[in-house]
Amino acid sequence: MPLRPFAVAGVLVGAVALSFAALKYFERSLMLKAERDVTELRQEASPPPPTARLQSPSAAPQPAPVPQPPPAQRPPPAQAQQLQRPAPTLPEFPWPPPEASASYVLPTSLLAHHATIKDVVDAVLSALERNDYVEHSLFTAGPQAEGVALVTRLERINEDGSPRPDGDRWPMNYAVARASFDLATFLRGLFFVDPGHYRVIVFVFSGAPFSQSSQQVSETEARGWLLAGANILPPEVAARRFDGHCTVLIYEFASDGTRVRRIDSPLTGKQHLEKAGVLSLLQKTN
Repeated sequence: MPLRPFAVAGVLVGAVALSFAALKYFERSLMLKAERDVTELRQEASPPPPTARLQSPSAAPQPAPVPQPPPAQRPPPAQAQQLQRPAPTLPEFPWPPPEASASYVLPTSLLAHHATIKDVVDAVLSALERNDYVEHSLFTAGPQAEGVALVTRLERINEDGSPRPDGDRWPMNYAVARASFDLATFLRGLFFVDPGHYRVIVFVFSGAPFSQSSQQVSETEARGWLLAGANILPPEVAARRFDGHCTVLIYEFASDGTRVRRIDSPLTGKQHLEKAGVLSLLQKTN
């Protein structure tokens, strides 16, 4: 049975209405989905709040800054030179000492009241200077250089060990001889051509036992000790404890007018000190 025209039209209108409603629903669904996507993208792009960043367990703590030391200050020039300056030391006396002409070990009671090396050296220097021994030099001495050696200037003496008169007592040195005398006089003074006896006194302040070597010292070497030694004691040496032991070595030389040689002295070491006027002064200070 054929459809009526009004019935067909109703069906078409209904179909169109359904299609329009479905289209609107689909369009609304697409818009909602687009809004959700935009919101999610904004949330992902925006940084987390500060509190969340601090509380995040995956965030590693920043290391604390390492303090830098202040720049080193340069010392003043004078201070820098003082830091670089080596500690003063004494030259070494030949050890074991060369064979002496005579020797004498001073009694320990004679100098035992002196506490330090400086004290005993000052006491001996005072006795020497009162007998016109005004030139001297200082060395370290001993097997471990723990002691001190005090050397006097070479002097001319009489055969009995007493000093010659002042004008004839001290042999001229190179500078004085060259400036004041002719060549012949200079050579006589330099090589001790004048007949006579000459002496160098060495005080060794050391408690260590020692023996003399077989080495023979020449008059030139003995004379050079005065120039090779130091003029004063360094503070660390001066402060060392003195144990009361002092050995005196006498180096005596004789000239026959043609050559000079070291001799075994006819006097003892004690007699040399007595003739020099030194022993009596040391005994008085005891």
